[in-house]
Amino acid sequence: MTCPNCGSSIVEKGKFCPFCGTTIPEDLLIKIETKQELIDHGRIAEAEAQKKHEEEKTERSKTIVCVIGTIVISLAIIIYLILRPH
Repeated sequence: MTCPNCGSSIVEKGKFCPFCGTTIPEDLLIKIETKQELIDHGRIAEAEAQKKHEEEKTERSKTIVCVIGTIVISLAIIIYLILRPH
């Protein structure tokens, strides 16, 4: 929202403009509060999405490590069985 007197951008709720000191009408204060809630909600949703992405990445990494480990162990057993003395 912008101050009705000086036109400065107001992002924090308060009864007065932080730049010129003009009293901010109640309807503008409600809009500022609602806008801040939307911004906060967006940040929360973004953080949750990022956390989910990181968890999925970690899960994929664990799966890859397990598959590679299984392959290495299987190859080691096969090589042992082929090269062992009879």
